[in-house]
Amino acid sequence: MASVHRCPTMFHFDQGLFLTGLHLAMDVTRRQPWGYISHAHADHIAHHERTMGTAPTLAMVHRRLRHSLTIDVLDYHKPLVRDGIKLTALPAGHILGASMLLIENDDSRYLFTGDFSLSESPTAGHAEFEEADVLIMECTFGKPEFRLPPREKVIEQLVETTARLLRLGVTPLIRTYVLGKAQELIKIFTSANLPVVVHPEIDTFATLYGEHGCDVGSYSVVGDQVPSGHVVLYPPHGSRHSRLHSMPQPCEELVVTGWAAQKGHKRIGSARYSFPMSDHSDYDDLLETVQRVKPRRIYCYHGSQSFVDDLKRLGHEANWLNDCQAIR
Repeated sequence: MASVHRCPTMFHFDQGLFLTGLHLAMDVTRRQPWGYISHAHADHIAHHERTMGTAPTLAMVHRRLRHSLTIDVLDYHKPLVRDGIKLTALPAGHILGASMLLIENDDSRYLFTGDFSLSESPTAGHAEFEEADVLIMECTFGKPEFRLPPREKVIEQLVETTARLLRLGVTPLIRTYVLGKAQELIKIFTSANLPVVVHPEIDTFATLYGEHGCDVGSYSVVGDQVPSGHVVLYPPHGSRHSRLHSMPQPCEELVVTGWAAQKGHKRIGSARYSFPMSDHSDYDDLLETVQRVKPRRIYCYHGSQSFVDDLKRLGHEANWLNDCQAIR
């Protein structure tokens, strides 16, 4: 197998990003001979013939796919060398086990972010960067309107609101992603001594969090009916697990999402309360990422292409990844 520094192309794009010299698929969602998975959200995984990722990510991918995996385990900050190419996983924040991949050859350093967050999470930490010549970054919130308030302030408001509803005899219902956001919310509420009950699918991943060193606190799991006097965490509308059990009444739905920062944000479902908190980096944090990494070239994906234009106006050489057949 040829090493990358002998290959004129470092990466190529073919309905997904590939590290050309190693034939390594990067968060590609169709089956490949060898695939790196940055984290276990469903839009980043596939049942590859061989899978690379951190131990928590691989465990959660195994749970989601319900298939055995042939694996290459990455530990943060511990390089893996293949054919002269050094691969190093860096913490990405976002969810437990999420990683960025630093790729080095004889000539250059490349950083692939996957989904990442600079904000400190009680269950996922925060992204830790190293400088690189080329930055390949997601930009989900790559518009200036997505400037999130301080995370600790949002958490304080969320806890105050749910505690007040419970005192009034109202059941707070939060629909949330079963992996990542749900476990962070459990940790937030249990740390505030608020009783929490969760859907069994959320419990499955919370148990995996505990097995990989992240204790989210004590909570209950929904049985035949939802108990009163608890904050209730359930999967989002439209998911296969979204059908509600019999809910104690009265019930008030709350939404916790970064999209709530958007001007003119519409109510989601019957929710009257929305809290702008995300496990993605907001607009200012995306710009700060560029300052920290100090790349000569930037490639953006998963977000607004207008972020590329903003980077160009700031003097950076920036491109939209999907428009590029190759990265050298």
